[in-house]
Amino acid sequence: MSNPRHLPLLLLAGGALLLAAACDTSDPGIASHEGILALIPDEPERRDAVWVVDYAALRELPLPSDAPDEDSLTPIQDLTLRAREHTRLHRIAPLASISASAFPEIEENWNTGLNFSIDDVDLDVHAGHSPAFPLGAAIGNFDAAAIDEHVRACGQCTQPTRRTRDGTTYYDWGDGLVAGDRLTPPVFDNVGRGGQYLFTDRYVLRADDSSTFTSALDARDTDDSLQGNSTFVQLARTLDDLEADGIELLVAVMSDTHQGPSIHGELVDGQHDTTRQAVVDAAFAVPLLVPYEAYALAGGVREDESVTVFVFVHRSTDAATENASRLEERLASTRFWDGTSWSTLFGGWEIEANGTTVIATLDGLPRWEGPVLGDPLLFHE
Repeated sequence: MSNPRHLPLLLLAGGALLLAAACDTSDPGIASHEGILALIPDEPERRDAVWVVDYAALRELPLPSDAPDEDSLTPIQDLTLRAREHTRLHRIAPLASISASAFPEIEENWNTGLNFSIDDVDLDVHAGHSPAFPLGAAIGNFDAAAIDEHVRACGQCTQPTRRTRDGTTYYDWGDGLVAGDRLTPPVFDNVGRGGQYLFTDRYVLRADDSSTFTSALDARDTDDSLQGNSTFVQLARTLDDLEADGIELLVAVMSDTHQGPSIHGELVDGQHDTTRQAVVDAAFAVPLLVPYEAYALAGGVREDESVTVFVFVHRSTDAATENASRLEERLASTRFWDGTSWSTLFGGWEIEANGTTVIATLDGLPRWEGPVLGDPLLFHE
């Protein structure tokens, strides 16, 4: 991760509600892959896809040559164009608000009612995807007390219910779908969801429904979060170590989704499309990977060149050693679902086994179909 930029919100005069119990400035490592694990409950619907997007690092990279004038872009538009150019990620979802990229009113309402911008976010986290409600977190430099006063002073805003749970005050704008008027300040989205928010001086935590949110609230900084999951800790530490070694990771997804025989059946049985059949044939032409516990896929920059990184965590060193060999074979032979082969898309790669971890570094931009749809490269026994 790049170093967090100091973009404090405007301090507002008056006696704001001091959310001392919610403010967490004691953990300087939260802006890291390992640090964000403390905000995510250790639950299957979160572990299937934990996305981390480094907004601060993306801002330091150039816009595409054919992009509109930078001053004409909203912060979300700006980041989306940079992410597409440098990582092939086609959409960002700040605070897990999937619609925020398509509806500029959402970002404008955050500015109006909460007085913070996407420009104040250094690192964005999105855990889980449909059909489960996602959990979002934004790491940056905020002012929880100033946010509270700004909400109270906003005459056009729907006021939240302020709730306290185990000494922590959070904000409730209603549960699920059609909880409020669509696109109403400060937080309602295009279908009327308000959701729950926790504002601290270091991060903002958000969800669209109370069960997702309170689960995250209760798990924070405990072993009920992913910081208590040794497999995810190993994945995250490996990603952080790669950054320390000179790879700036712009986007990463960590997952324990199994891509074994059950997913093979779901994705390949009964398919008659010629391209897809060729992909299936290539996927089984060489040995499948041996089972792994979890994996990460990341896209970043090393010495101004785009790189893709895979990290696999295994139960044993023998499994890791075997998969380092099998991954080499699979990269040389397997294809994406559109028929493109890995070997033609990437200029080369390096694979190493380190204890129970396998790291593959590929020269080129990542593709993101696999973490959500299943990827033949990742099929295991």
